[in-house]
Amino acid sequence: MRPSAPTVANLLLGPLCACLATASVVGCQRTAPPTVATQPPAETLSAEERLVRVWRLLGEDEPNSFRQALAELATLPREVYHDPGYGVDGPPKWDILRIGDASIRLDGERLRTTYRRFEALLESMDPQEGRRQYEAFDALLAGVMRSARNWNARQRWDMPPLAYHTAVELRYLLPRAMRESRKYNDDAEFVQLLKERQARLWEVNRSSFVKVAQEVP
Repeated sequence: MRPSAPTVANLLLGPLCACLATASVVGCQRTAPPTVATQPPAETLSAEERLVRVWRLLGEDEPNSFRQALAELATLPREVYHDPGYGVDGPPKWDILRIGDASIRLDGERLRTTYRRFEALLESMDPQEGRRQYEAFDALLAGVMRSARNWNARQRWDMPPLAYHTAVELRYLLPRAMRESRKYNDDAEFVQLLKERQARLWEVNRSSFVKVAQEVP
């Protein structure tokens, strides 16, 4: 997929697992209270397991899950998500990203939902916090791009799978949310960085996959 400016806009105009607690019935027809699965403390998880939890939180529908995901992501060492070795499914599921035993769907719906949530979250943050969350999220998506160089799955014309393109387009759109929030108008250096990053991503995504694999902004 080689997006043009109208394509990116159209993605935004168009229309991303919760676990059910179970109850067991015990003697005398009494029903025991449901057993609710709880997340283990973050400090007991490996770096990869914490990264998986970030992705799962990003995809949940709970109002606060997106904020929790970015907050936890910002506490992870950069090397954990800089180049984590994601895998990807081949046909017909071009949009399934894998890390460890977890699978994450990265498609157009996920892109639009994530963009809207990030845009809304920015409004509740001060500029410095918003910038930290953006940089961590951008680096997470850049890790998907870097992993793509090792994927064997290809679409027609040697194009990488849809999960890759979703990551690229989301990286392209996030700076727009930052600039449209108007909280950064006085930070000319940061605004220029956002513009340059968008321009570079646009150029790279229009290039051959060989070039994409070698150069990740």
